[in-house]
Amino acid sequence: MSEPTEDPFESLRSAIAFSSADWSEARDLAWIYGIVLGWDPDPGEDEDGAMDVVAQRFSWDAANVARLRRLHAAFEQHAGMP
Repeated sequence: MSEPTEDPFESLRSAIAFSSADWSEARDLAWIYGIVLGWDPDPGEDEDGAMDVVAQRFSWDAANVARLRRLHAAFEQHAGMP
């Protein structure tokens, strides 16, 4: 068994990604999920992602969606993700 990561970004990503919670049920949780993992599909994926559905559910306008995407990109940059 491998040692737990000491990288706080990876630890946070793993905790959210492997959680059984529905991160789209509450506005604050959806926002956190959007920053850490993002609601858009990864590049090269065929699926549409869930950003439009989540944004509609919580009445996020285009400015909020754009801000969330910027925050997610910044999180990935600081985490050393591609």
